[in-house]
Amino acid sequence: PDLDVSSHHKRDDLDGRPTTKGSIPVKVFRSMARNPWKFLLGSLVSATVLSVIGITVGKFSLAVENDGWRSRKTLISNREIQAHLINRNQDALFYDDDGSAWDSLENNKEEGWKFEDRRSLSALDGNSKLNTKERRLGISFNDCDHGNWYTYGIMDGASLSCAWKPVGSSALEPEVLLEICKAEQSTLALIKSQDACLTCNGECLPPQSLVLILRDYLSSSVNGTLQMSCEDLTDLYTSSVRSSFTTMLVNCIDHIKETFDSEGFDLGAYAYENKTTTPCPDLLPFIASSVDSSFSADILKVEYTSSIFPTDTRKINRLYDVVNDMDRGDDSIVRGAYGTNDDYFANTLIDEYIETDMLLATASLFITMIAILVHTRSPWLSFIGILQIVFSIPLAYFVYSLVLQLDFFPFLNFIGVFVVAALGADDVFVAVDKWKNARNDAPHATTEEIASVALPDAAGAMFLTTTTTCVAFFATAICPVAPVRCFVVFVGLLVFLDYLMNIALVFPALCLYDKWLLNGNANFFIIICNKQTEVPDVNFESANKSLIHRILSLYYKYLHKFRWAVLAIFAISIGVCIYFATTFQLPESSTVKLLPDDHQFEISNTWRNELLLQQYISNRGSSVQILWGVQPADDGNINNPDSLSSLVIDNSFEAQSDESQIYLRDMCDRLFENEFVLRPDKEYECPINRFDRWLNEQALLNPLTNAYETLSEQVLLNPPPTNAYETHCDNASALPMQSSSFDACFIAWSQINGETTVLNKNGKIQVLIIKAKSTANMENAYSVLKKEWTNFENWLSDERSVAPEGVNGMYHTSGTFWFYDTNRAMLQTAFGAAGIAVGFSSLVVFLASRSLRLTLFSLVAIMYVLAATVASLVGLGWSMGFLESICLAILIGISCDFVIHFSHAYNHLKGNISREERTKYTVIHMGPSILAAAATTFAAALIMLFCKVAFFTKFASILFMTMLHSTLGTFVGFLVLADIFGPSNPTKFVDDQLKRCCGKNISESKEEGT
Repeated sequence: PDLDVSSHHKRDDLDGRPTTKGSIPVKVFRSMARNPWKFLLGSLVSATVLSVIGITVGKFSLAVENDGWRSRKTLISNREIQAHLINRNQDALFYDDDGSAWDSLENNKEEGWKFEDRRSLSALDGNSKLNTKERRLGISFNDCDHGNWYTYGIMDGASLSCAWKPVGSSALEPEVLLEICKAEQSTLALIKSQDACLTCNGECLPPQSLVLILRDYLSSSVNGTLQMSCEDLTDLYTSSVRSSFTTMLVNCIDHIKETFDSEGFDLGAYAYENKTTTPCPDLLPFIASSVDSSFSADILKVEYTSSIFPTDTRKINRLYDVVNDMDRGDDSIVRGAYGTNDDYFANTLIDEYIETDMLLATASLFITMIAILVHTRSPWLSFIGILQIVFSIPLAYFVYSLVLQLDFFPFLNFIGVFVVAALGADDVFVAVDKWKNARNDAPHATTEEIASVALPDAAGAMFLTTTTTCVAFFATAICPVAPVRCFVVFVGLLVFLDYLMNIALVFPALCLYDKWLLNGNANFFIIICNKQTEVPDVNFESANKSLIHRILSLYYKYLHKFRWAVLAIFAISIGVCIYFATTFQLPESSTVKLLPDDHQFEISNTWRNELLLQQYISNRGSSVQILWGVQPADDGNINNPDSLSSLVIDNSFEAQSDESQIYLRDMCDRLFENEFVLRPDKEYECPINRFDRWLNEQALLNPLTNAYETLSEQVLLNPPPTNAYETHCDNASALPMQSSSFDACFIAWSQINGETTVLNKNGKIQVLIIKAKSTANMENAYSVLKKEWTNFENWLSDERSVAPEGVNGMYHTSGTFWFYDTNRAMLQTAFGAAGIAVGFSSLVVFLASRSLRLTLFSLVAIMYVLAATVASLVGLGWSMGFLESICLAILIGISCDFVIHFSHAYNHLKGNISREERTKYTVIHMGPSILAAAATTFAAALIMLFCKVAFFTKFASILFMTMLHSTLGTFVGFLVLADIFGPSNPTKFVDDQLKRCCGKNISESKEEGT
């Protein structure tokens, strides 16, 4: 039914004019209306001074900082940081004679520490033996046609490589090999023009690839194949040659698979195996980089292959400049993607993209200004609205840098410009609409009287949404990852200071705007079209309503008419969304991608990971250390990646007792009996076990004869000085030995053998390290990393419970586990911040509405927004990864804004008013502001979609989805619930309870102006 509320209520009307009350906000805003220029100019001067101070004293810089993407001050991170300090200064500590190196580390925090791997794409964790050889050709390589040099150095992570994927065929097809060969020659010529290739006799060495393997294979029967043109080479590649060549590849690859030992796999050593005993050519093991892992006698199709170019990595930057000009083949036959294993190209491009993406922030401000202009039809208000948003940025930096003393400014902070552009426009829309509604209610009131009603109402409504949004951002600061913490703090400050600047600038600007219109000064700068648009509060069906109000009135008419059907559809939608939201899975890989999936650098990385050699490198696992003598601690600045911890030694570590010696001696064998633990290499033996064996060998020496003549062959190769044993070891023959001699003897042995995993401080063993490997690596799924860390932790926990006092403080640490911990922290932050944001939003709705039913309706709407947003991401094929989790946590606060505005508007009418009237009032009076805010946010999100960095585009996608479902959740879900079940007197129940407790309800207090 059509509703006419004119006979039922008036909203703060008194003889056609707003009533005024004596509260402090009303007095302030009445004073502002009397002296708008004073308030406006004072605010502008103050904001300008503080902005200049913030930018100059705070040394604001647009330099992009991408470091610090690791958790801090967690158990795992504390362990890894201490291990990092030991490893970084291992030689200095080992050769420290007076304890000065130890004292320096203990008393000073290391500075300038940078995390260079923003992306966890390195599968070479712990693979130090890959780069032990000199990469450049020496004078001993006289025969350039020989392939032996390809057996080392070529896999340097910085070398240029191209991953190939044949289109619908095998890389062994003649036309595919021909296309790869021609592309290699073209790229090789380009590399030579940049003087960035390794050469022999003045010519660039050819890339390691199937083409080179084929040339080498044919060289036994045909002369000159290494210099042969691509066309001539493929002419020789007849069906019979292809068959025999494929057989050779199969036999070689099968042999590699059969003999592969993940525990002892070492590319450097593997390359020098006796080739006469294998069916592989001299290019082993890098032939495994030329086929994918599925290639075998049963599957003769090569779906992925690669070309690895001998590169002078000192000039790799030159190749980055021309990488887009490199030949990627005929994409109808084969597709190529260039990159480097160490992601130099990708990281360089990301830095460039970040700088260009930041320029889009200016575009978002322009779109925001257009949106404000369309909504207000006032260039004056649009100018002040943009000024409000612009000033909030340096003011936020003032607080961020000078008040909170935050020095680290990550690139994520620039997302705040997009966020504040959207939310700042929302505040402008609310303020302008509140003013216009008040003016339409009392067309003959003075500006001072309008300000006394509209401005407190607008400030209160904006305060509710500002606090919920700020809390959502600040709650995410529980994240122990520096860039995220700094980002959410900065954006939270932006939102809050934008609110303050709205009051300081837009409110007096509205007073001036109203005065000018009342005085007839309606020039183009003040208002584009001076057409009075009245929206009388007492007659919703007035013919004077604007188009948007007529549309919303018509919308409510049909929403009310079909309310039960809409409620059923909404309820079903919630159920469906919750179902799909529960299917949101963790990613199959923990890799963080900052470039789009279709970029050639990401494609190159993905295809390289399919190669057999890359699979083996990944299967080698990652390095793990078990440490005694240092405590897991981090006393550095968690908000600054450049501030590392000092070294915190564990003074309880005492290994001298018989029980401790026996435990340490026997622990190593127990450690490597676990299936999840690998030895660093086949010959690895724990330091204390080697020390025990050395004691036995020394004891067998006859001190009256020449010691070297009686040593075993191993000892002869490294003859120990007997005086060290005689001086320090008290004639011990095995462990346990005399506790008084243990430290001195063990230290002497470590000095003789250069064993830097045994570190002493002033003659006492301070740190002992056991090296191992985990079967997991950084590219494994989160669940795999969690399982691996748990396996190590549980085993060591059991060991600590039985270890003797003095050696029971050991722990394990690994860069891979630190990366797992960072992902874990992100997920925990998402859930923790979400809980805080939803809980606080519920509290705000309840305090603002003083209605349990409205609070329940708001929670239902918020639940729909969250479930629908997550379900949409599932539909897009996303997973709950590193970036997605943090975006969701942040945007929960934004998702609450609309429903809070509607709750506030529903509660605005005083007295006992029917739910239908209240609902219609809500949608007509608050709907335009929310729709305008949603449109502006959509526009900001659309602009961000043009960004290149994946985090920005993901944030934009989630922002877009959040706004879409927030609009649906409020305009459909909340309104239909309020229209059917809403209270006619929302505050009655709570007011009655307060009256019983306090003797006076809130409404009465407000009437008295308290």
